[in-house]
Amino acid sequence: MNCTPRFFLVAFWVTCCPFFFTSLQVKAQRLLFDTLVVDFIPDTLVQVRGVNIRSITDSRNENPCFVRYIEKKKYLLLPADLEVYTRNPLAGEIGRYLVTESKSDPHYSLDITKFQIVERKSKLGKGTFLEADLQLYRHQNDSAVWVGTFYYDYSSPERTKKEPVSLASQKLLSRWHRDLKLDLLLFNARPADGTSQREGNFISDPNVRPLYLITRSACFVGRQGWGMQGELFFSRPETRAFTRSTSGIIRYKNTARYESFALGRTAEHFQWRLVSNWVFESDMNLLLGVCKWKDIEVNRPKLQQLFETSLSSVQSLNFSPKNSRTLTGRIGLMEDVSYIIDRRIQLQLGLFLGMGFKI
Repeated sequence: MNCTPRFFLVAFWVTCCPFFFTSLQVKAQRLLFDTLVVDFIPDTLVQVRGVNIRSITDSRNENPCFVRYIEKKKYLLLPADLEVYTRNPLAGEIGRYLVTESKSDPHYSLDITKFQIVERKSKLGKGTFLEADLQLYRHQNDSAVWVGTFYYDYSSPERTKKEPVSLASQKLLSRWHRDLKLDLLLFNARPADGTSQREGNFISDPNVRPLYLITRSACFVGRQGWGMQGELFFSRPETRAFTRSTSGIIRYKNTARYESFALGRTAEHFQWRLVSNWVFESDMNLLLGVCKWKDIEVNRPKLQQLFETSLSSVQSLNFSPKNSRTLTGRIGLMEDVSYIIDRRIQLQLGLFLGMGFKI
């Protein structure tokens, strides 16, 4: 090999380029970090009567005005992350047209333990959600008693590309503020014994956790083969009959001609709560896998045939007690469509059985 100065120059650039861009990206993280201030427009139409909210506090380990963090790229390379703040502290903004000056007892207070607008990616696109936890306390005779928590996993209508982030955030905060007032009215209308099971975002069970870790394992079998899979994801408390979540998935499949090991990043789960212990679920998975052919001489696979793309769906009846740390189970049907370059598309139907833990 002729090691000319030009060769050494190219080799030096190739070697140092990753370190250069890494350093540049770290510095850009600091230089291009930006903030956006939005106005919190409180709801003025709904009048909260019967619930004497005396004060609202914020116990988050955040800036009291913080509501959103957005990861963005500038020039397709440089990070230009954006933090969104309300103009005034969040607790005071929520309390506008809500906190009263009445000195009568009993009265209530709210404590914000979680409040953040987040973006979730899925195969169907991006979704914007407001995750919020507000603890409700009842005060009487200089004593405070925890009553329950308002849990929100509040979805926002899809933002158009031309709509500024500031306007979309304002709309979401205003809609949520209206629903908070409606939930307070619903809380005030509950039976005196507080024993009825009602729909809404208020949960009075102290055993309910703000976040559940869900692990699942399952097996499936059909005429063309069998397989196993595992999933891991987090879930918020259920406050509605319909919930939607995404998970990571890992799958092993064994067919007559090959075995495959596949991964998926955003498996979609759609769940409809039937009764307290049972859920109907439909999920959709897109996976990319690596194949191991069983008989090389017969199948004669090409290099590009070491990879498999799989689209599958499962419809199942789940044993999953609502908002509980428990053992879970699934039974249902699975459809799987697999494609390998220069091979026929394969459709497999099978029985699906699974179990897991929600902790």
